[in-house]
Amino acid sequence: MIYDLHSHTTASDGKLSPKELIDYTIGKKLSGIAITDHDTIEGISEALEYAKNKPLELIPGIEISCDCEEKVKEIHIVGLFIDYTNSKFKKLKLENERKGKKKAKEIIKKLKVLNYEIDFSKLEKINNFGKSFIAELLLEKYPNDFKDRKDVFNKLLGWGKPAMVHGEGVSMQDAIKIIHDAGGIAIFAHPGQLREYDDYFINKFIKFGGDGIEVGIKYPYLNNGKELNKKYKKIITENNLLVSSGTDFHYKKEDKDFGDYGINQKEFLKMKRKNDLI
Repeated sequence: MIYDLHSHTTASDGKLSPKELIDYTIGKKLSGIAITDHDTIEGISEALEYAKNKPLELIPGIEISCDCEEKVKEIHIVGLFIDYTNSKFKKLKLENERKGKKKAKEIIKKLKVLNYEIDFSKLEKINNFGKSFIAELLLEKYPNDFKDRKDVFNKLLGWGKPAMVHGEGVSMQDAIKIIHDAGGIAIFAHPGQLREYDDYFINKFIKFGGDGIEVGIKYPYLNNGKELNKKYKKIITENNLLVSSGTDFHYKKEDKDFGDYGINQKEFLKMKRKNDLI
């Protein structure tokens, strides 16, 4: 039995709608999934309604963007088993929309200097201002310059690239509090992406009362992925934390597919016990 606890839908930067994601998950024969869209809970209500009486356990979740102190590209905290009706999530969404618009405008300015013209009104039309949507517009307008979305990030929008702009997130402490206030479990997402700063931010996460760490994640850009996962499992054991895992699914043609990573039933039940759900 596999529970994939990190996935995205069209409510943020995923390619599948909540209904399509559920159907795809059932086809993969997973036991359960968590929908954890970036800084929004917009797709959860639709997903829960559609998942009724289907052979799948659906966990309401969110992935909150946190302040990375300009040390790394980004830091994300996943909230699982949240009460998605909590008013703090609506406030979080509105605040992140404001910050997202500001960041998108700064990226577009940098792109213009690099001779790439993007129309901000197209982002306003879809009401989404993330880098993934900027990348899609670049692919659409300059198909001969980029192979795919990943290529756009490698050339322009990724860490250290010429059009990169640091985002403003909530503090890690506030993100954990928002999740806990909504009855959820706070999970440190894909720590291997932080490279030499992983220990620094994991220690802060533990200090602020975080509950678990994602392990078993594929780090195709790192040579020491297996060693990292071993390291994170040791930290989990030493600090009595929860194990979490998931594919970080966005669309079907990535280098990883839904259900490639996840936790087993024993680990999942431990999570539910921690959250007083059983």
